[in-house]
Amino acid sequence: MRGIAGFVFVAFALGGAAQDYRYAEKVLPETRFVLDPENAVGESDGRFAGVELYNGVLELAVRVKAGEGADIGVIARRPQYGQLPETMNYAVLARPDKVETWTLLGWGTGKSSPEYFEMGKLESADRVQIVFREVNEIYRLGGIFRTHKEPYRMDIDAVFALH
Repeated sequence: MRGIAGFVFVAFALGGAAQDYRYAEKVLPETRFVLDPENAVGESDGRFAGVELYNGVLELAVRVKAGEGADIGVIARRPQYGQLPETMNYAVLARPDKVETWTLLGWGTGKSSPEYFEMGKLESADRVQIVFREVNEIYRLGGIFRTHKEPYRMDIDAVFALH
């Protein structure tokens, strides 16, 4: 399971008709090391939440049901500064409220937006989590050499359910 890059604008379909997506409703308390997390709530508006590399966790309330094809869309922007290795991407995880285990839905690069993810074996989810980590080390903690003052962040504008 992995994200599929798309070039479709979220607000309008190819014919110009508005889409009926359910966007993230609120930031959950488990969110940490995210600059302006509320910017990831609601429709895409060009304002971004910055999920910090390694330590950042953006957890959002969004109701998603599995359907045919992609189930979740994420509008993200890769950092434009520094020299970030290609293996540094964001992970999308989901789970129902009453389940403690997260399911990895896939990885996004932030190079083209929106990026789409399938629910896999999950029938539905109430929570989506975005973390910014190295692809092979989702639970690694640590740092990365950088040549500027600010930490690397993956910018997230919106998370939405397609079903």
